[in-house]
Amino acid sequence: MPEIDCKYTDDPVCPYCGYVCGDAWELDFRSNEETTVECCNDKCGKDYTVSAHFSVTYSTFKIEPAALPGKGKEGNDEKPE
Repeated sequence: MPEIDCKYTDDPVCPYCGYVCGDAWELDFRSNEETTVECCNDKCGKDYTVSAHFSVTYSTFKIEPAALPGKGKEGNDEKPE
């Protein structure tokens, strides 16, 4: 039997039968990165541990000068008349 790819996948994969659990958002990790679940496949039904891996990325965007409070078109402070 071929080895089941169940590491660093987009969805949890049962390490016993290879069934892909597409409802990962329903898993209750609480404050841990691991939880124990029962396989979603009715023919398998074995318990296994799911480990969640998190990655943080950042994006930045320019702010147009007109969008800044108190800034004119050139980005200079506007002075009240």
